[in-house]
Amino acid sequence: MEEHVHSDYSSIAIDHARSPRNMGLMPVFDGHGSVNGSCGDSMDMWIRVQDDRIAEARFSTDGCGSSTACGSMATEMARSRSLAGMALLRPRDILDAFDGFPEESAHCAELAIDALHAACQDYFRSIPMGTLSRKFLVVSGKGGVGKSTVAMHLAKRLRASGAKVGILDADIHSPSLPTLLGAGPVFLERTGDRFLAHEHGGFKIMSMAFLSPDPDRAVVLRGPRKTMLVRQFLREIDWGKLDAMVIDTPAGTGDELLTVVKSAGALEGAIVVCTPRDVALLGARRSVAFCREMDVPVIGLLENMSGADCPGCGLVANVGGAGRKLSIELGVPFLGSLAMDPDPDSPASGFASAIAALLDPVVTAGAAVAR
Repeated sequence: MEEHVHSDYSSIAIDHARSPRNMGLMPVFDGHGSVNGSCGDSMDMWIRVQDDRIAEARFSTDGCGSSTACGSMATEMARSRSLAGMALLRPRDILDAFDGFPEESAHCAELAIDALHAACQDYFRSIPMGTLSRKFLVVSGKGGVGKSTVAMHLAKRLRASGAKVGILDADIHSPSLPTLLGAGPVFLERTGDRFLAHEHGGFKIMSMAFLSPDPDRAVVLRGPRKTMLVRQFLREIDWGKLDAMVIDTPAGTGDELLTVVKSAGALEGAIVVCTPRDVALLGARRSVAFCREMDVPVIGLLENMSGADCPGCGLVANVGGAGRKLSIELGVPFLGSLAMDPDPDSPASGFASAIAALLDPVVTAGAAVAR
């Protein structure tokens, strides 16, 4: 930092730039992250983990004094912090700790946090999911097709079979399963440094909705932090004894789905949900292609909203059939079609029994998979 810009930096920032803490290689480490910043600087971060906390963090950078100061402060802030708390560490936390740092150099704080999160992600990759034998994905290439509803009913059918079931809502930005299940808002309980999965309706549930209880507040997170959260949901949450887990993923083939597939261990397979609309069918193609590329068995294709029953005259308007054709074309099992129901939770509705008839073979006979 040149003398003429010293006034833009607090004494704390200058001290960290001139005398950086924890700078240098870590010969033995549990996680390593390397990130290139928008300004051209790069930073490496190493962490050592003990009892689910950061026991030590070190960094190196080829960048300017601002990057050095931010790397130094990031490692100090990480020390003794729980892994669960690492995902909540933000660039703004570093800038606030300096109490004086020019905005034009704020990207250096982002570089340090991204490198720290990347090191945590590397650590999580080495942790096995456990011995849980039945893990189901419910996916779709497009939103609004009823994927979360299918996930909820799959969990209910598994529970009805006598299984102890966990439900992971991996949709970080738009979590909906707690609402569908009537499970929120809640405050998660802890056992030591680990959160307990919330128990509701005979299920163990984890969702971003439990960490962001204000439904009107947008969840604004970048890719590395979303990836870390999903890994933590899978591996750091205390799920207790389970026989099966249903994982509801966000639409598309982005960070959250990729993280689940790489972190959850062996999967029984994926149910792909679509509607007869062309855009939904295109999304289903991409979902099947993703599963094949990632070696995830495809349990089958389920076509939702394939028709509607008129409550007045009883006439059935059927617009389905495209899902079956697509399943034949792609060579994956067709699980069946479901009509649109404006009130599927009504006692008079036949939706629950209809979807149970489609999902029970999956539950009882295992996955008739296609790759």
